[in-house]
Amino acid sequence: MDRITLRMDNDEDLRELFSWIRDDSYLRANSGIGMTRVEQAPDAMGASFEAIKIVIESGFALANLAIAIATYRQARRSREPLTITYNEVTITMPASEAADGEAVLAALEKARS
Repeated sequence: MDRITLRMDNDEDLRELFSWIRDDSYLRANSGIGMTRVEQAPDAMGASFEAIKIVIESGFALANLAIAIATYRQARRSREPLTITYNEVTITMPASEAADGEAVLAALEKARS
């Protein structure tokens, strides 16, 4: 079972991405998807921010997640960087790459290794 966290600086964009992912019938049926508040480090400014938490169990779910993220990014104007934490590995994707399904899948697979 793998745990993935998705973050963006804009909470509204993140909530829209959450809805987009949750609307994917395969991901909804085959993974755990939720929103959570993540506390920042004690020395950081601000209280907390939101993150999408996803629990997946298969490579097929991982590929579906990559497609969902990329199609969301293609359909929306927001082009904020996307931070992906896969288990304990964190990767920040520039906005230009986060709309490319192959680049998202490559980043997820890199973090998975």
